[in-house]
Amino acid sequence: MAISFDWVWSPALDGRSRVRQVYRNDKPIGRVRRWRSEGSSETPGEWFTAELMKGARYEEIEGAQAAFKEALQQIVKRVVTQ
Repeated sequence: MAISFDWVWSPALDGRSRVRQVYRNDKPIGRVRRWRSEGSSETPGEWFTAELMKGARYEEIEGAQAAFKEALQQIVKRVVTQ
């Protein structure tokens, strides 16, 4: 099972996040979304959410993750068990 992902973050349609598509054997299986807080009174930070492809839609899985790799593992874990 070959898992790969886009190397570049692409702007998401929501205008607030960026995404990397995740593939299994060159077929899309999900995406990782990167969020950033940019409040003036708080320290900028970022977090990641994982979304699994279900038909033509994406469904968020788990909660927010601190690192890209952790969110990616959430997708891989679910795909391997299917």
